[in-house]
Amino acid sequence: MLAAKEELAKIQEIEALTYEISDEAIDRKSRKLLSKVAYKEIANLQEELSAEKRLGTEFRRRMELRFCSLKPRLKEFENGRLPFICLQYKDSEGVENLVPAVYLGKVESLDGSKLKKLISIDDSFALSIVGTELNAGEPDTHQDVGPTYYVALGSDNSWYLFTEKWIKTVYRSDFPDVALTQGEALPREIMRTLLDKEKMQWEKLADSELGGLWYMEGSLET
Repeated sequence: MLAAKEELAKIQEIEALTYEISDEAIDRKSRKLLSKVAYKEIANLQEELSAEKRLGTEFRRRMELRFCSLKPRLKEFENGRLPFICLQYKDSEGVENLVPAVYLGKVESLDGSKLKKLISIDDSFALSIVGTELNAGEPDTHQDVGPTYYVALGSDNSWYLFTEKWIKTVYRSDFPDVALTQGEALPREIMRTLLDKEKMQWEKLADSELGGLWYMEGSLET
């Protein structure tokens, strides 16, 4: 009986401390300690921070939905035809740029390639996971919504390394992965070989919390 009373007293003490540090309690004390002008300034700042947080949450939610729609679509092209895509980014001066390109594949799938090895050891290409769960109401349902690196060959004869963030369009038109002449390697294999011959001197065009956009000039052979 004595032990139960002591346990109840501890619980009541914890509840009292929790009450003291609640938002409502802090707000009441702030009203008492601060002038009306100072309190209003703080209240406005808190509202601005809350609004920014809501915008950030909504942005992340939209990106998660976008990633979830893009990932399976890009996966379909890993062993089939080579789709045409369009990348979009703003340069350091705020000018919007569009880059038509032929999609090669996800870097993780390029086993044994110099690019895959580079990304695994160079922290410059490190990615942060922005989310692992799409439906908050279903905690047991996990989806891959984190950014992933892909590679494509641009119409300017440059290689582009990018995440889902930079993809504007995946076109229905594509390039058939069929040998042009009998006995010749398939276009996908030719592209992989040419990419592996490059010196891997990548330059960053744009950056975001969802991964960067990098490019590398292709050789004359490319």
